[in-house]
Amino acid sequence: MHSVDLAAQAFFSAHRQDFDLIKFTGHSRIGSLQYRIIQSFEELTRYDTIVFWGDFQQNPIWGLKNFGPRYARKNRTTEAEGFLRWKQLCLFKDHVLKPSQRLFSVGTCFLGARAALEDPAAVSEYRSLLARFHAIVPRDQGSVAELQSLGLTNVVPGFDCATLPERDPAPTVSEPCFGYAFGRTFTPEQGKCVARRIEEFTGHRAIPIRWLLKKYAFKFCDFRYTRALQAICRVRCVVTDIYHLTINTLNLNRDAICVGLGNEDFLDTCDDYKKVILLRMTELEGRYVEVPTGTKDRVTYVATRVAALLDQRPTASFDTFNHHRSDFRPHLQHLLFPETR
Repeated sequence: MHSVDLAAQAFFSAHRQDFDLIKFTGHSRIGSLQYRIIQSFEELTRYDTIVFWGDFQQNPIWGLKNFGPRYARKNRTTEAEGFLRWKQLCLFKDHVLKPSQRLFSVGTCFLGARAALEDPAAVSEYRSLLARFHAIVPRDQGSVAELQSLGLTNVVPGFDCATLPERDPAPTVSEPCFGYAFGRTFTPEQGKCVARRIEEFTGHRAIPIRWLLKKYAFKFCDFRYTRALQAICRVRCVVTDIYHLTINTLNLNRDAICVGLGNEDFLDTCDDYKKVILLRMTELEGRYVEVPTGTKDRVTYVATRVAALLDQRPTASFDTFNHHRSDFRPHLQHLLFPETR
């Protein structure tokens, strides 16, 4: 997510408008990014435009499985209270907007949102709260369909916020090599085994990419992120099970082979289906290696499939990915800054 927040800093800075990066909890400084920690709704009255930026902030899956339990542990209360607090902070439940305030959700994933709310009354409340947003700009087509099934009319197709920074295409690499990082479908240690097997099958050199996963040093995350981008530029292809590493790889016009499970049920923010949706909407679904359930030697199975793909070019070029990202910026500018039209 660091790449998403860096994109926010760059995007809003480019428009030379006063803005704050705000958070409701956590660290006030991560690398070069300075956040304002908001403790109450009263602190939000100073803002005419409030933009929820990226990931799952308005998705009830995040409220139920991530925000709610964390809030309950920290405040020694129930998860139900934590979920209510999520609705108050991320959906502005019980909070009256000023007439001049505009509320946006940009680059958000809503996969599985409706299924997470089994109670029809909860679905109705969710629809009503989202209808107050000036515009919702989901990052993927699956999320657009999810919201449209609720009858919402304020939905504008978007893309992932991490694609907004302009990147020079990575230079051509002559050496047969690939980068890798795992931490979702496989553990990092299992991922190393996958990479070694690919080396055995292909003769391509495996280069580890130290991506920002879980507990990384907040102080040095800018350096680590820059180093990861440099590593991507030094390889022909990146093999990974990490969604945002895939996004950053494609953003450099570098080939990616994505690994994950095939289940289309979306029950958790780390579920693999979001990677399937990303590659499908960018016409790169042939670069997805599905890990079948019940396979005893998953490492060898995946390594064999990846090895077969490594020497192939993607079935489609990066044109579709670049088309989505080139459309995203002007559409977002017109929504957030209509005076620039």
